[in-house]
Amino acid sequence: MKGDITINSGQAKYACAFIPNYVFYIPFAYYGVVRMGTLSKFIGFSIYYILPTLYYFLYCFGYSLYGIPIYLVSLLLLYNLYEVGYIQNDTETVQKDRQPSLRLYGYNLKFYYEHRCSIYLTRIFISITLSFLLIFISNENKGAFLYIVLCFIELGVFLIYNLIRSNLSLVIFVLLQTIKYVIYAFYFYPKVNFIVIGMLILVYPVPNIIERFSYKRYNLSLFMNCLPNKNCFTLFRALYFGILSFGFILLNIRGILSFMCYAVFLVIAIFRISLLLLVRIYNFKNYLT
Repeated sequence: MKGDITINSGQAKYACAFIPNYVFYIPFAYYGVVRMGTLSKFIGFSIYYILPTLYYFLYCFGYSLYGIPIYLVSLLLLYNLYEVGYIQNDTETVQKDRQPSLRLYGYNLKFYYEHRCSIYLTRIFISITLSFLLIFISNENKGAFLYIVLCFIELGVFLIYNLIRSNLSLVIFVLLQTIKYVIYAFYFYPKVNFIVIGMLILVYPVPNIIERFSYKRYNLSLFMNCLPNKNCFTLFRALYFGILSFGFILLNIRGILSFMCYAVFLVIAIFRISLLLLVRIYNFKNYLT
């Protein structure tokens, strides 16, 4: 019977002791409860995703506060669709894996298979509603239409990623992570800022992809030697943002790059270096998973 998965406890990755079934329907609820689940992971998500994407969105918007509600609707639309990929992965794809990482309890899986149709129809309805809302508050901006199309393309990429279980999935993963960040820059089409796109790629996709390439299942010795286990990730992240920020400061001194273009990297660098020091005295639950 579908929904009944027997795995050992070492393969379970439950973020919460109890996962309510309403998370299947509400935007951000699934990611917040099932994928994050802890305050430390929420803070991390706010620093490495919300902060840089909001910052560069407002940067392109001329720092107008009017950009905040547009960003929030854009964020909800993207994650409402992105969570469909998570749901499909954690309920359907997981049952095809030899060593599945179970994030949902048996009662969640049972509920999913009994209400699968209503779950996806609700997600589609919410996506359509948010799309019309985004178009409305954007005064039918061309970039809003492009952003909506890219959101649905991102979902398609995620579903393809869920189907592939070979090293080819790395290519799809790179595309998946990149779109999730640079998508906000395309809202301003046809005036797309390619420096902002570069910054958004550097702020998370690049270090995250390097970490993913170090996983043993991909057998990429170069990355495995540099990052032999997850315990090295905290140091790597601190060094990555520290070195990158130092490089940006030098470019700023030479008049090549403005301070406002890289200011958010300094904030993230301070966060990563502080975290490197904090984890030596306190173990934050699941902050690396």
